[in-house]
Parts: sequence; structure tokens; C-alpha cells
Amino acid sequence: AGPSSQRRGPRRGSDLRYDLEISFEEAVFGCKKNITIEKTVGCTSCGGTGSESGTGRKVCPNCKGRGSVSQAQGFFAIQRPCPQCQGEGEIVENPCKTCRGTARIRQSAKLEITIPPGVETGSRLKVAGEGEAGLRGGRICDLYITVNVKPHKLFRRSGYDLNLDMKLPFTIAALGGEIKVPTLTGSVKYTVPEGTQAGTVFRLRGQGIQRLRGSGKGDLLVRVDIEVPKRMNEQQKTLLKAFGDSLGKQQAEAKQGKRNIFNIVKDALNND
Repeated sequence: AGPSSQRRGPRRGSDLRYDLEISFEEAVFGCKKNITIEKTVGCTSCGGTGSESGTGRKVCPNCKGRGSVSQAQGFFAIQRPCPQCQGEGEIVENPCKTCRGTARIRQSAKLEITIPPGVETGSRLKVAGEGEAGLRGGRICDLYITVNVKPHKLFRRSGYDLNLDMKLPFTIAALGGEIKVPTLTGSVKYTVPEGTQAGTVFRLRGQGIQRLRGSGKGDLLVRVDIEVPKRMNEQQKTLLKAFGDSLGKQQAEAKQGKRNIFNIVKDALNND
């Protein structure tokens, strides 16, 4: 079979792309989203033939069925697709009034898309059979959803782990104690060990993101910073000054690296 007969055979449609923006929580837990797309579908009026009922196609009079025409350029002749039949070698004798002989029409389609838990920005989801229609019985192609995830005000994502920056009161860092840590499913209790330093990272296992392929979840990594009061009343200032004076030799030792400042704070507060 020649090129023109190949062009007259089935021709597949085209894939479609849809950019979808979702929230951080929707990406973590999964969701369903309703979207509307514009796509090409087969014309129902002519059954996808492009011709009015009872009529057919005929050989293109411009290219004589070859599907291409020659165009002279200097000493050379260049073969180009026939502009009358778009390279098919045939034209519709009596074009369908709905699709004007193209055999396809543009149409809006409403779809419900399932977003699985664990997707991230750049994830590509395939929806089979929702792309453009083919010609002459050609395969209908697919729709690809490209995901963009909005940032979260507290959490940052690193693979399937979550990162969180959290301030600790100076006394909790020095003496230890129980705190509430925010997660995507609510607060959980965590016991901070005494003498916790700024920059320490606590790992809360299983409080991260569901793995997209496979089982289990990532972790929540909490990086702590020590919170020092910006404003104090006179009584607090007096107590803090008295505390500083009470350190004496212990404070000097701490500056020399002989003793951790948090141990000094712990001893001083426990002696009050």
C-alpha cells in the first residue's frame, strides 16, 4: 500500500494534558476533583465519517489521490501535503453539516479525577481513554493530569518525610518536659529531653506522608529553636538577674566549655 492508502487508514487521536493545583492536605491524603476539559470527539451526526448520511468520499481532484502535490523551487520540486485533502488523497463529497466534513467536533467533558495519597508537584496521572478521538476508527488517546501542590504554612515536604520548625521555651529546653507537636492529623504529645540544644531534630515516626507506591508512611522531622522572651516585667528581670548572679563560678566554667549551660540552669532552678 502506498502513502495515500496509509493516510486513509485509522489514525490515532492525541493525548491531552491538564494542569491541576491541589492543596498540601489533598496531596497527602488523596482526594477527588471535578474538572472540565475541552476535547475532540467523534461526530455522532455522521458516525465519524465526515459525510452526510448515504454519501461517501471521492478521490481528491487536486492531487488525484496521491495525497501530495509538487511545488517547484528553482531546480528542485518539493512534495507537500495536498492543501485540499490535507494529505489524505480523498475528500468528502457531501460534508456533514455538524462537523463540516472533519468527522470530529469539539466538546466539553466533565470528569471526576481520583488523586491518590502521596502525590507531589510534578506527579503525572493517566486517565485512559479521555484524550482526543481518532479518525476512521483510530484509537482514542489518553488524558494526563499534571499535579501542582500548594505550599503549607507549617510543613515542608522532603520525599515522604515532613519537616517542621518549632520554638521551645527556654525552660522546657533546659529542664525537659512534655509538649504538643502539630501534625497533619492533629497534635501529638512529645517528651523533650532535658538539655535540648537549639538545632536539635526530633523524629516522629509514621507522622509523614503515605508512600505513593508501597506501604507505610514517612516521618515528621521537628527542628527546634530555643525561644527567649523578648519582653519581661520588672519582677522577671530581677529574678533573671539574681539567677545570673547565682551562677558565679558555674557560669564561668560553662563559658570555658567545662559544663553545659543547661545543666547549670537545671541545678539552679531545682535549688530554688
